[in-house]
Amino acid sequence: MSNEENFKRKLEENSDKIQDSMLITSSDKARVLLHDDKKKIVTLLIKNQAMTIQKLSKATDINPGTIKRHIDGLIAENLVFMIFDDRSNYNVKMKYYSAVAREFTIDIHVPEKNLED
Repeated sequence: MSNEENFKRKLEENSDKIQDSMLITSSDKARVLLHDDKKKIVTLLIKNQAMTIQKLSKATDINPGTIKRHIDGLIAENLVFMIFDDRSNYNVKMKYYSAVAREFTIDIHVPEKNLED
């Protein structure tokens, strides 16, 4: 089985872990999702379904260490997860990350300040 066929098979096996849409109502999650670099990462993960840190680094021209730090932050906010891991032709373990949803909608309500305060 080719690497591409294996990749597609693993994506199919894990596709039920990805929601169609996610509503973001937490300002903390919205802040993370709207960070320029993290937004690029999440957008690429949605478009490509799953990518490694190295592929994200090449696509964004961001240092792999910075990508890893951003991925860790996105995982902490439950916006990204490791969908599967695989071995390269050189037996190097590669972790593939995916967004938890195919679309994110942000809906933040800022309460009006009480005029009596």
